[in-house]
Amino acid sequence: MSIKAQGLAHVGIPCTDLNKSITFYQQFGFEVAARLEGWNGYNIAMIRSGDCTVELYQSLDAEERAGIAARADGHVDHIAVMVDDLDEMNRYCQEKGYEVVSNGIESMPIFAPASCRYFFITGPDGERLEFVEVKD
Repeated sequence: MSIKAQGLAHVGIPCTDLNKSITFYQQFGFEVAARLEGWNGYNIAMIRSGDCTVELYQSLDAEERAGIAARADGHVDHIAVMVDDLDEMNRYCQEKGYEVVSNGIESMPIFAPASCRYFFITGPDGERLEFVEVKD
C-alpha cells in the first residue's frame, strides 16, 4: 500500500456547550485556531496546542445536544496530551477539582527504557483527557 497515515489530523469531540468546552481546554494550553458558527447545523471550533488539534462541535439542534449529553458511550475514549511536568499538572487538576479517573499517576513500560507516566481526568461532556509525561 503506497498511502499511509502521516499523523493525527485532529480528534473530534461532540459537546453540549461549545464555549464551556473551549474554556475547559484553554486552561491546558489549547488556543482557538479556527471557529465556524452555524456551518451545516453546527458551531465548530478547532483548538490547538503544539501539534495537537481537537475539533469541538456543538449541534444547533437541541434534541441532538440532549442525545450527546445522555450518551453512556460514543465519545472519543480519550485524548492524550504530552506535558513536561506531570506532577505539576496533577496538582493543578486537583486544585481545580477535576476528578482523576485513573489510579492516580500511573506508569507504563511502553516507551522503555524511557519512563511513561500518565493520569486521566474527565472533560465537560464525558470525554477522558489523559496527561502523559515521557522521560529518558
